[in-house]
Amino acid sequence: AYGVALRLLETRDRFEAEIARALAAKGYADQTPDVLERLRKQGIANDRRVAEAIIMGREGRRAIGDELLRHRLLEKGAPEALVDDLLGGRDEAESAYQALVGKFGPEAPRAKAGRFLASRGFGEEAIESALERLASSSE
Repeated sequence: AYGVALRLLETRDRFEAEIARALAAKGYADQTPDVLERLRKQGIANDRRVAEAIIMGREGRRAIGDELLRHRLLEKGAPEALVDDLLGGRDEAESAYQALVGKFGPEAPRAKAGRFLASRGFGEEAIESALERLASSSE
């Protein structure tokens, strides 16, 4: 079971829940708690590190809205309390602005920019704030 978990982690870091699902699918459900504890002690399994990496990968030009990011993290198996903690300090309006500047530069057409941000899952307040900031920076 431990070898299966290590092979799973060769390609990328994974949430403990992802590892547990994979072990259960291979018939190692009874060994999962011991394997996860061993991986934690060795510093190999770390849900916080995995979640932070995913969030960092969705900054700047690749930024997405908090709710969409929350959904993707929870879907992968991130603990809800961890997601709340990590996204609690995130400035969604700043992320929206960075995505706009990365995609369109300082001269984005307002309607097109707004649709772009909405498609990325940004909330209404974040979109409005990013659009206002973009308009004031191009004056």
